Amino acid sequence: MCAYFDNANPGSVSQHLRALQDGGLVWKQGKGNQRIYQVHETVGAGRMKAFLDGLESIGRECFARRWTSVGKRLEATSKRLMKYDASKELKRQRKRRERLRAAIKVVGLL
Repeated sequence: MCAYFDNANPGSVSQHLRALQDGGLVWKQGKGNQRIYQVHETVGAGRMKAFLDGLESIGRECFARRWTSVGKRLEATSKRLMKYDASKELKRQRKRRERLRAAIKVVGLL
């Protein structure tokens, strides 16, 4: 099962499998230091699919909330950067005007 998840912690995978076993969805067979989990025959594919679909919808909702949160943070960051860029540009323009005025004073036109 760890092969399907890049950063899966074997401890957390075993906890999830234990929860499935406690729920009567899978059974465990020990072979040496390995544990082999299989779908419980009395459960049937329908009940297992319904269970997994429920997990999928919970995951989708969680992902949607997370994505919305990330989107809001990106939007806020973008607005801050735009304000920063605008204020930076205003400062540049002010400095140019001040240098131009200083140059004009030196020449004596003002």
